[in-house]
Amino acid sequence: MQANTRAHLEKFLVALLGGRAAEQLVFGEVTAGAGGADDSDLGRATRLATRIETAYGFGSLGLVCLPDGISHHDLLMFDGLRAAVGSAIDQAYATALNILSRNQPTLQTLANTLFAASYLDQAEIKAVLEQTPLCTEGLTDPPPLQHA
Repeated sequence: MQANTRAHLEKFLVALLGGRAAEQLVFGEVTAGAGGADDSDLGRATRLATRIETAYGFGSLGLVCLPDGISHHDLLMFDGLRAAVGSAIDQAYATALNILSRNQPTLQTLANTLFAASYLDQAEIKAVLEQTPLCTEGLTDPPPLQHA
C-alpha cells in the first residue's frame, strides 16, 4: 500500500480523470456520464482536489486541516479555493490527455476488446497490454500542482 503523499494523490487525480480524457480523445467530446454526480469520477476528483487544498496540508492554504468543514458551496464562495481546486483538476486532466494520446493504439485495443467481451478481468487487461504495450517514453510524473 502506498502512502498518501502529494505525488500519489496527484496521480490518483489523473487516474480519476482518465475516463473523461478517453471520451474526449475518442469521441471529441465528453458525456454527462463523466460527471454530474457526487460518486462520478469528476465528483470524486473534485472532492480529492478540495481535500488536497483543505485537509491534507498540501495546498495553497498551507498547513491546515479542515477535514469536514468544506462543502461544494464553499468552492463557489471562495475564489482562491475554487481557483486552486480548478487548477489541480485542469492539470490532472491535461496529464491524462497526454498519457492517453501517446497510447491511443492501446486505448483503442482495450476499448475494442471491452466492447466485444462486455467485461475484462485483470488477466484479460494484462493480456491486451502485453499485445499492445503502453508507451512510457517521454512521460514523467505530473508537475507539482501550481497554486492560484
